[in-house]
Amino acid sequence: MASLIANRAADHNRGQYMGMFTFAFALAFVIGPLLGTWIYDHVGANMLWYSCGGLGLLTTVGFLGLKPFYKT
Repeated sequence: MASLIANRAADHNRGQYMGMFTFAFALAFVIGPLLGTWIYDHVGANMLWYSCGGLGLLTTVGFLGLKPFYKT
């Protein structure tokens, strides 16, 4: 993932791109457990797994949408 970000950024602002990526990653470590616990407590364990699966599918679709823009 970091290599996609680094390759996408121009040389003069690659640090800003990587900083935002690192910030988003760190924020996910804070929000993820809080949101997961809230869903588990208020809606139930099944909904927690359904939401994780839905986010996984959404991420997969997003990466497949980006695929034409990157060389392998």
